[in-house]
Formats: sequence, structure tokens, C-alpha cells
Amino acid sequence: MKSSLVALAVLIGILVLVVWMVGPQPGWPTTARPTDQVILRPATGNIVQMFDSAGVDATVVRQFPAGTSCTKFGGPTTYTVEGISMSFYRLTCNGVTGYVNAKWVNP
Repeated sequence: MKSSLVALAVLIGILVLVVWMVGPQPGWPTTARPTDQVILRPATGNIVQMFDSAGVDATVVRQFPAGTSCTKFGGPTTYTVEGISMSFYRLTCNGVTGYVNAKWVNP
């Protein structure tokens, strides 16, 4: 009996570790907390671009004006290409969900 409980505890620990390492996946339910509200603030200009993914092959899905309030659902996710790293947050802004460069996201 005791060895069964130990084995079960180890199995649960491994499962929790795997889910933590993998992180949330597209399609998994996510819950935003009220503290997850952020504001888009570009360094120059008045537009912040949202992408369908974090990476080189990403496509712009929408552009938002500076000051847009968004809900943060994940991140920052770091993407590195040719030695240059960029971080992205997964946001929902005005009903549109995508990835925005972390530089333009203010808490």
C-alpha cells in the first residue's frame, strides 16, 4: 500500500513537471486574471503590430493604436534567429488574439 502511494505521488509529480515544461498549448483553456491587463506603447509612431505567431514566418493579423488595452494570456516567449532574440506576449486586444513584441507591452 505504501509503495503504491509513493508511486502515485511520483507519477503525479512527473505529470506536473511535464505540463510545466511544455507550457500552455494552442487550444488549451486559459484564464486571465484582472492583473493581466496591459497597455500597448510603441517606441516610435502610433501603431503596434500583432502577429499570428512568435517567429520569422509570422504574419501580421492586426495593427493597434498606442494606448490600446489588452489582456495578457502568456509569455514572454523568446524567439531567437541568427543570434538575435526577441520576446513576445500572447495578448487579446479588442477580441483579436496574437503575439506582440514584449518591447511594446507595458503593465
